[in-house]
Amino acid sequence: MDTESIIRTLYKAWEKGIYVVGPTYLAREYRIPKSTAQKILFDLEKSGYGSYVKKKGFVLNERGINAGKKVTRKHRLLECLLDEIGLSREVICEEASRIDHVIGENFEKVLEKKYGSRERCPCGNVIPCLS
Repeated sequence: MDTESIIRTLYKAWEKGIYVVGPTYLAREYRIPKSTAQKILFDLEKSGYGSYVKKKGFVLNERGINAGKKVTRKHRLLECLLDEIGLSREVICEEASRIDHVIGENFEKVLEKKYGSRERCPCGNVIPCLS
């Protein structure tokens, strides 16, 4: 569980209209103790990705939303590649999650060149624009 995947989880909630994400939400998503989830959200605040509102939860700021768009775009473009090479759609997201945080800049550029014009990933989710 790295910062990129946490940011992607928060951004995914934001896409669904969940703008305030509490420790309970994160604890359920990652099957971790609520206290650990709260510490993660505090750490994200210290890193400048948003604000933690006491007794409410974490709210992404502009930097957090932009970081969320970037990591979500990379993840969903990677899903396009995995779909093209024949991976089952039932496991595409899970497999992309295992590797999306370790791909290099050159690999990312290839994904952008090949799949960057797509509007949706194979799962049907919108691929965010980085404008």
